[in-house]
Amino acid sequence: MPHTTAILLNASAFRTLLLAALICAVDLAGVLAAATVAPFDHSHPVYAGLLKSVVSHGLVNYAKIVRDPSNLNTYLGQLSAVTTNEFSGWTRNQQLAFLCNSYNAATLHLIVQNYPVQSIRDIGGLFDSPWDRRVLRLLGSDRSLDEIEHQMIVHAYREPRVHFVLVCASRGCPPLRVEPYTGEILDRQLDAQRLEFLSDRTKNRVDAEHGIVWLSPIFKWYAEDFKATGGSVMACVDPYLADRHSVAHLTTLKIKYTEYDWALNDGSPDRE
Repeated sequence: MPHTTAILLNASAFRTLLLAALICAVDLAGVLAAATVAPFDHSHPVYAGLLKSVVSHGLVNYAKIVRDPSNLNTYLGQLSAVTTNEFSGWTRNQQLAFLCNSYNAATLHLIVQNYPVQSIRDIGGLFDSPWDRRVLRLLGSDRSLDEIEHQMIVHAYREPRVHFVLVCASRGCPPLRVEPYTGEILDRQLDAQRLEFLSDRTKNRVDAEHGIVWLSPIFKWYAEDFKATGGSVMACVDPYLADRHSVAHLTTLKIKYTEYDWALNDGSPDRE
């Protein structure tokens, strides 16, 4: 019996060692898997390819995305995979670029889900605004367009130029850029978007003869954001409109607002 007992003890010890080895192997596999997860690519390559293939002159070929949404879906998955810990380790410009791209990509997704529509405002109903729908899982929570824009971008970063960047799928919006926003060149991209938007005479123009500066309603809706950094809406637009219209200073003119065009920014060949 002593020999039998020793054998049983040895077998029990072996099983314990084997179990411990298996646990260690599982833990090690988890560590290795975590270590091999690639960090987020701040050049946004999948989104870059998508934009290049469907955006022209600020308009979007939604029909093409509907036929093949794989790149958009892949990119949305990449956005959703970013954790709050990873996000917090990025630079301010990397964070802001990520969020701006997230808003615009989520808007594309919303339109594609409901296409064809004449306007983003046709989505939903009286108690179901398109901007309140949860359209993208971002930093651990399901987010609406309104939440991404106002809470995560505008209120958090206090950067008024984002209003020339965030595209609500309407022709009255700023044009959708044909490249992603990236932290490395974000300031240059924001300046370029501001200049392009203010150069669009259908949205912003000066009528010096009648003493009027016509501005997009964006400057009325987000006036406080522009005042916070520029002192006044007029001070923000003056450097970009006055010289082109041979007006010494726009501050002597009266502001009126152009009509906002809510028609879908659709560049699909059969919808233009």
